[in-house]
Amino acid sequence: MTAVKSLIGRAARKIAPETMRTLEYAAGLRQQGGRLHDVAQRVDDLQARLDLVEHRLAEVDDTSLAVDELRRDSLRIAELTDLVVTTLGALSDAPAGSEPRR
Repeated sequence: MTAVKSLIGRAARKIAPETMRTLEYAAGLRQQGGRLHDVAQRVDDLQARLDLVEHRLAEVDDTSLAVDELRRDSLRIAELTDLVVTTLGALSDAPAGSEPRR
């Protein structure tokens, strides 16, 4: 029985350092796994932010086009208003029953 205990003791002493290294390695892997999860979460967050920025950029591009269209429409309205005012002025200057000047 003493020989068996001695044999088990020697085997345990030989195995113990490897077991400790294995446990340390496993702990390191767990830490890396946790870090990888954090990194993956951050990548997902950054991707969501990038999508939002691209969406806002598209809105800004649409806005500048809309502003240009509004400017063109304003110029058209000003031209039509000028034409109407000029025509009304010509009608009010013309004697009754005559054709307006063009």
